[in-house]
Amino acid sequence: MSEGTARPDGRRTSPTERLAEDVADVVREEVRAVRAQVGRAARPAGAPPAGNHVAQPGRGGVTGTPVDG
Repeated sequence: MSEGTARPDGRRTSPTERLAEDVADVVREEVRAVRAQVGRAARPAGAPPAGNHVAQPGRGGVTGTPVDG
């Protein structure tokens, strides 16, 4: 059986642990991509791109009013 490989911090990891870390990285990337797609799809037609905006009372949430910062 393999001894595993050394990580940058000096710890040894098994092939199973490396695979689990790689899968977790891929899943995180996919979740970010899906969230971005959902955010774009959920935005009403003609709405400004998501970004640094403030909510305006009585207008249903975030609008195209940028925050200077």
